[in-house]
Amino acid sequence: MLATLRRCSPLLLLVLAALARAEDLPLLEDGEKARLLGQAQQLEEEAATMKNGAETKFTQDQEACYQKFLVNACISDAKKERVKVIQVAREKEAQARAIRREANARDLATQSARKAADAPREAAKTEEKVQQFHAEQSKAEQDRSQNQADLQRRTQEGHTKAVKDAQDRAKRLAEHNEEVAKAQAKGGNGATPEDEVRQNVADREKRVAEKTAKRLAKEQQQAADKAAWEAEQRRRGQGE
Repeated sequence: MLATLRRCSPLLLLVLAALARAEDLPLLEDGEKARLLGQAQQLEEEAATMKNGAETKFTQDQEACYQKFLVNACISDAKKERVKVIQVAREKEAQARAIRREANARDLATQSARKAADAPREAAKTEEKVQQFHAEQSKAEQDRSQNQADLQRRTQEGHTKAVKDAQDRAKRLAEHNEEVAKAQAKGGNGATPEDEVRQNVADREKRVAEKTAKRLAKEQQQAADKAAWEAEQRRRGQGE
């Protein structure tokens, strides 16, 4: 375990140092990250050009050294010159890496700062959406309750009207029968064909009225049972 920590310690130190510096880094302006990365790329290209040039020159100098008397000394000098150029190129590469690290660290700090600044606004938006959702749910519940109440009211009104119509027809039929009976008592004979037709019509209307009243009563009971079932389901849903 200790050996693992020792192997990871340089990387951990770099990460911790980057996190510690992130709070102190200036935030990026618009287009600044692209500018920094462009500088890093330019340094890397310059370093690559210098390395290639150093290798090419060393090859040429090495061939020329074989034509001289002190070959080894000449080659040694050529190597030293090559090392100097490569060292400068490596310094440029190190500068490029540092610029890239700075750009990434400042970008991270900028994003963190923007998230922190946007947090209250995002929280407010979330709360607004929650409130809107609750309001919509409440309105939908009110609409459902109102629709159920309207349905029950219309059903009750229809039932009441059907019952009243049936009662009116029955009353008219009773009055008609009474008049027929009186006429028969006076005339001593049965009802006329017209009276029989009217009687048949009245009987049929009475049967239709009774069926209508039963149907409306059944529909009203079904609507009441459905409303009670939906209310129970909503109550259970709210309890969960």
